[in-house]
Amino acid sequence: MSASSGSSLLHEPFDFVLVFGLALPAGAPAPAQALCGVLGEEPIRTEPTSDGCRFPDGAIVAGTPDGAVVVASSAELVKGSLGVPDIGDRLGFSGPSVRGVAPEVGELGREASTLAQRLSAQYP
Repeated sequence: MSASSGSSLLHEPFDFVLVFGLALPAGAPAPAQALCGVLGEEPIRTEPTSDGCRFPDGAIVAGTPDGAVVVASSAELVKGSLGVPDIGDRLGFSGPSVRGVAPEVGELGREASTLAQRLSAQYP
């Protein structure tokens, strides 16, 4: 992920931002709030926020106005982006768009595996 122009964010090797675009039926609960509710039922500590929840290490789960769910290793990585439509495209990693296509499945699999190992170590 690249920072927007003018940003001085330093990215750590394990920084991540996941954006899930969802097609929900009318009247469905906000997906980020629902996910945070489920996490609260598990032995995973989270703190509620106005648009989702925050983990003790600073990772966040948040909802967007168009119903997407954002999971990020830090709120700073998505600062200023949560309230705008098409967040995945604006961050540069959605599917087909003017910014290109999503990474190859094999590359995503390797990234997901690395992320899963890190998360399982932090949240046994």
